[in-house]
Formats: sequence, structure tokens, C-alpha cells
Amino acid sequence: MRVLGHLSKGTFRIAQSACDAVLAHGQVAVFLSRATGEAAAVEYTSGDYQFALRRYAPHLVGVYRDNLADNSGLFEQLLDDLAHHVSAARKSVQ
Repeated sequence: MRVLGHLSKGTFRIAQSACDAVLAHGQVAVFLSRATGEAAAVEYTSGDYQFALRRYAPHLVGVYRDNLADNSGLFEQLLDDLAHHVSAARKSVQ
């Protein structure tokens, strides 16, 4: 599991770290805990990948794959998904 940062640092930094993880590992699942604000990525090749998907499903932002030909929209997709995940978390608290 790769720590991506805390939500207090902003979704932009988390999205950038997640994008770097995707490009480095090919495919990762990105999680953001609504309770702690911590974000992490689990590589597809990790032995914990399937366990993490089941165990932390409520915190799953998405699964992202390196599209070797064109990753131009990867960062924007990550940023949008993180923003949506945070927004949904805020609505569920209210």
C-alpha cells in the first residue's frame, strides 16, 4: 500500500500522487478514508490488492490503469473522482 497523503493537503496533491502511482505501477486502486482523511493506493500486483478491494470498499475512489498510449486525462479523472468522493462523504455527514 502506498500512502498518497492527507486530505488536508488538498485533493490536487493526492491526485498528483495517485497519478504518479498509476504510471509507476500500471494499475492501482485508490482509497480515501472518510474517517481519517488519509489516501492510499494499492498496486494491482500487490498480494493485498483483492483484500483491500473487499475490506476498504466504502473508501474506494476508483481503479485506474496506465493507458500506455495516452494518459492525458488521467490526472483530471483522478481529481474529479476524489472531489466526488469527498463531496459524497460530506453529504453523508450532514
